[in-house]
Amino acid sequence: MTVSTDKYGYTNPWAATETTDCALARAFRSSDRKIRHGVALLLWLVVTAMGPAVAQSDAAVTIESPASEETIHDNSGNVPVMVSIKNGDALVAGGAIQALIDGQPYGPRQRTSSFTLEGVERGEHSLQVQLVDSAGKVIASSDAVKFYMWQASALFPGRKR
Repeated sequence: MTVSTDKYGYTNPWAATETTDCALARAFRSSDRKIRHGVALLLWLVVTAMGPAVAQSDAAVTIESPASEETIHDNSGNVPVMVSIKNGDALVAGGAIQALIDGQPYGPRQRTSSFTLEGVERGEHSLQVQLVDSAGKVIASSDAVKFYMWQASALFPGRKR
């Protein structure tokens, strides 16, 4: 079997001419310390990159506030939201929380488990939150929570707004 080397003297196991043997297996068996070190570094990088994805697969997110069927009284349409996250490593690994109102993304992604949604219109709404990774892939979704936004009517000028 012949193995080529680059201009720095590093052996390139991927350029081996023997096709019946895996280049990675040859690299592990190599007596060349540079190759073994390179393969170990490559494997460490792969495992490190995959580690958070494996850990996030059992993540769960739950809406703590607002409660189901709760009426929120706020003339500005502000809805305080609190969520709990099982396996909070997802946020540390670059993930975020995306709120969905009536099935549509609402507001920017959040990096904390307590935030306020602004400008929610009056009426009945469904709130769901999704835990997403840095690439935007959904890791976990909460159950939808129905809530009601109450705002004073503009038709009754005597009422406090």
